[in-house]
Amino acid sequence: KVGGICAAVIAVVALSGCGSTGPGRAARLGLVDPASDRAVHMGNMWIGAWVAALVIGVFVWGLIGFAAFKFRRKDGDPAIPRQSRYHLPLEVLYTIVPFLVIGVLFFYTVRTENKVLDKDPDPQ
Repeated sequence: KVGGICAAVIAVVALSGCGSTGPGRAARLGLVDPASDRAVHMGNMWIGAWVAALVIGVFVWGLIGFAAFKFRRKDGDPAIPRQSRYHLPLEVLYTIVPFLVIGVLFFYTVRTENKVLDKDPDPQ
């Protein structure tokens, strides 16, 4: 047990020096410095998508944890719990919300793409 912990600590210390994280790189979620003025827009889109994924992930994990603790089996419960089906509002919600998320990501992707592909009237 102690050997495994020591090996894990040594691996973390040894592998922590493998990446070059310059100033501000962690805030950009691992992206390198932008090479052009257009890359800033793509970086902002990247960070926004990761933030959205993190918010949705934490929300789903919270719901899973809530359901696991609230509805855990108690003494006297039947072996198979009562099954529910045809809960139409919940089924509509489970169908609509992913499409809303996709729509929002699509909107911001198109907006970023338009900024990146915009022609400069006075090129240098």
